[in-house]
Amino acid sequence: MSEGKKGDDTRDKNMTSVDSKDIRINEPDDAITDVSLRVCKVLDNISQTQCSNTYSVQLASLIVNGLYSGFDGSADVEFQLVGSVGEGCPIISSSKLSDHDLMYVMNTCQAYEHSVVCVPKPHWQFYIEQCDINPCYVRLRALTRGSSPKLFNNLPGIFSFESKLGGHYLSNAIPATMNNLFALPTFEFLKEEKIVAGPSLTHTVTGLSPYNTVDTVISIRCHAWPAVAEEWINRRRYYHWPFRCFIEEHVKHGCHVVPVGCKECEHTYLDWRLSFVLVEQALVSEFNATQLKCYLLLKHLKKFTFEDEIDYMISSYILKTTLFWVIEESPPDLWVPRRLLTAVQICLDRLITAIRTDFCPNYFIRNSNLFARRYKVVE
Repeated sequence: MSEGKKGDDTRDKNMTSVDSKDIRINEPDDAITDVSLRVCKVLDNISQTQCSNTYSVQLASLIVNGLYSGFDGSADVEFQLVGSVGEGCPIISSSKLSDHDLMYVMNTCQAYEHSVVCVPKPHWQFYIEQCDINPCYVRLRALTRGSSPKLFNNLPGIFSFESKLGGHYLSNAIPATMNNLFALPTFEFLKEEKIVAGPSLTHTVTGLSPYNTVDTVISIRCHAWPAVAEEWINRRRYYHWPFRCFIEEHVKHGCHVVPVGCKECEHTYLDWRLSFVLVEQALVSEFNATQLKCYLLLKHLKKFTFEDEIDYMISSYILKTTLFWVIEESPPDLWVPRRLLTAVQICLDRLITAIRTDFCPNYFIRNSNLFARRYKVVE
């Protein structure tokens, strides 16, 4: 949603009013205030450590240690705990827990957009070429062929030469062919059931039922912040969220690319998607208590309400993106306990507008639509 179209004039005047600059907040009535405070108290009384932390730490430790052992403790790989558990915001219930998401960073692979720097001899170097259709996607053209990481050794034909594009490109078929690697005896703690979904490979893990699902995502580090995301650095922020020092600190670390194709492209099997997952994780860590509660309520709505009807349309990532936009564009006095339900309503209003207009902007790349080819208009 563009900054000049943030609301619907027909929305309840008691909830919000919107102008071209920001979200103006009216004082909620006594009933909404009372319920907001009650919900805050309930969430305060929930001990996440009792419900999830033991299983989360145990499973993450088992997976990471097992994977490192499988790679002989090689420094060529690095694992990052991301997703809901990595953010410290798992879904809590008596029977369900958020999946564990692990990002597997191939340290012997480096991707560059502007200029190539000297790297150790065995490293692979890739040049980033921007997708002409969706700015959130790129292709990786091989520049320097390094010594193959263990992953590449088990994935024959992972490189594709495209004469029309003029070079060798790294295919995004990695998740679909990773079974060759994880079928090795060193990864016997992973059960045989493996499901490919987008850039991730889902495993069930022995010994920790029922909290035993992990999604692994292969990634390559991009050392420079991508040009298509420069607007995120420079755009005007009326309420200074996130702070300038936060932006400067995280931009210098660049981003990652993950293997998933653009549905709108001809050579979709060569596409990789830009990922800002570590910056997102850091943004969540900047949430105040009310913002965190709003995030948890949105995630619970998705898990236990949206999932039955429109799960294919409203992902957790879209909810998080919506919340990022609302926090950036709303005054700090929204994010207080007595206005918790007002904040949730504003997020839902924005989400509804995005669905109606079929446009949900990526938080870091404003002109990239998260709803592109996600569902058919008739639905």
